[in-house]
Amino acid sequence: MQFDSEKIISFIKEEFGLEKVETSIVLGSGLGDFADHLTKIKSIKTSDIPGYPHSTIIGHAGEIILCTYTGVNILLFKGRIHLYEGYDISKVILPTKIAISFGSKYLIVTNAAGGIADEMQPGDLMVIEDVFFPHYKSKFVGLGSKNRILNKLSSDLIEFVLKTGEREKIDLKSGSYAFSLGPSYETPAEIQFLKKAGCDAVGMSTVPEIIFSQNTDMKVIGISCITNLAAGISKTKLTHDEVTETANQVKSKFSNLLKAIIEKLPVSNS
Repeated sequence: MQFDSEKIISFIKEEFGLEKVETSIVLGSGLGDFADHLTKIKSIKTSDIPGYPHSTIIGHAGEIILCTYTGVNILLFKGRIHLYEGYDISKVILPTKIAISFGSKYLIVTNAAGGIADEMQPGDLMVIEDVFFPHYKSKFVGLGSKNRILNKLSSDLIEFVLKTGEREKIDLKSGSYAFSLGPSYETPAEIQFLKKAGCDAVGMSTVPEIIFSQNTDMKVIGISCITNLAAGISKTKLTHDEVTETANQVKSKFSNLLKAIIEKLPVSNS
């Protein structure tokens, strides 16, 4: 079936009854259990949506859920679409386009990432301050209409998330997230290059959503769950099982942070 994002969005809106949402959240590898903390209104398996790209990665359930929490509607994406799965960029940003179509004021993008900086340890949560992707700029052509892509995320929202973590007694790190195309993990030499470039964590997602969102009126927050130490830093071979296992260990802390963020984000009056 030919990919048609507008038809996909129309199908989802019809299923959800054209509800308006306040915040949309993309849940990365192993982080999908957050959906259990909200009140579900309705859910759709992406496999039941005609033309929706199929997720092939363990830990990405492929489900879109309309929920409520503290009196506002939340749109949850359990799993995302990756470039390394063979999809082009228009499909990777589909959840972001869906969020925009529902009038979402905020987008929270989460991921599982490898720690690069010396202070990063498995189980840490890192607020994304900036992104790094010098080798992949050609992949992101057409994501935005602005002459200059605004990679750096909102300092006000970063400070808001850090203060929220402090108030909830959740220790948060902050730093730069490097994009790697994947699907293989980075080599030790690549990690040393990224470390010298000032990157704190690395992963295979999130940057397309951030760039696309920054060219819209939707405000974006990025949070990485450090699930492993990157190649050359870790003494063991990296596996996806390690990623999902660590994400499971921190899911309570992660869920508490997301709930606190949702509770305190300013609600739009429109």
